[in-house]
Amino acid sequence: MSTSDDLRKEGDNLAKEGKLREAIEFYKQSIANDRKNYLAYYNKGVTHLELGQNRRAAEELSYYVVKREKDVDGWINFAIALSNLHKFKDALSALQSALDLSPNDPDIFFNIGIAHHSMGNFEDAKEGFERAIELDKNSGEYRYHLANLLADMYDLIGAKEIYLELLEENWEGNRAEILYNLGNTLLDLEEYERAREYYELALEQRGDHRIKFNLAFAVEDKDPERSANLYRELIEDNPDFHEAHYNLACLLARQSNPEALVHLKECLRIAKNTYLDSIRSDADLDNIRH
Repeated sequence: MSTSDDLRKEGDNLAKEGKLREAIEFYKQSIANDRKNYLAYYNKGVTHLELGQNRRAAEELSYYVVKREKDVDGWINFAIALSNLHKFKDALSALQSALDLSPNDPDIFFNIGIAHHSMGNFEDAKEGFERAIELDKNSGEYRYHLANLLADMYDLIGAKEIYLELLEENWEGNRAEILYNLGNTLLDLEEYERAREYYELALEQRGDHRIKFNLAFAVEDKDPERSANLYRELIEDNPDFHEAHYNLACLLARQSNPEALVHLKECLRIAKNTYLDSIRSDADLDNIRH
């Protein structure tokens, strides 16, 4: 008969193979065999976290940190689960418990930055990310999140520099997302040609509607025909994509193309209250407004 530890170890092996749901079943059996096998609770909680089952993860990890209150990783993963549940104050409290145990752990400061960023506490978030980077200068993830924060703080030059550094270093993170975010930053800086360049590269990496939409906007002036076709592709994929309808309507209206009216009607059908004032006042629509 398998012992509680045998069952936990079998769960660990399955988790390493990516068989997360099967692993959870073994962790359950391990706990049923021995309610004091606290490592099984921890591993089960982390596995739920990997599956995106944040509520279950928080339940398991909250029990674990009570029983193993000096485990830094337990507090960090508990905080991550809480952040994912938008319980940011509770997450910060858990991270403080971790910090009391390990005051120079960069992951703690990184997750403090994540929680504060999500709460809109930008200066506190910046302090957390910068402290994490100070402790681990090689972490691309820390710098990537700092760049995203700087973009939200409208420190666009700072964000641009970090995104370019990460691309130059071939950081193994989400390259398409870096390219997309860099494109957005350049768009805000009104560097339209360079924004287009990075949106193109992002689109090669991943066919995402956000990337295509922003690329369509970036090329409106230089290549209006391509812009219109990109908006039409988005609408074909999702007929209720009202932002694409509206941008296409404005683009066509500037050309005095009556097709613009078709897309304005779609905007009103999908999200009337959002567009009534814009349709009345947007200068782009002057050519078709009667």
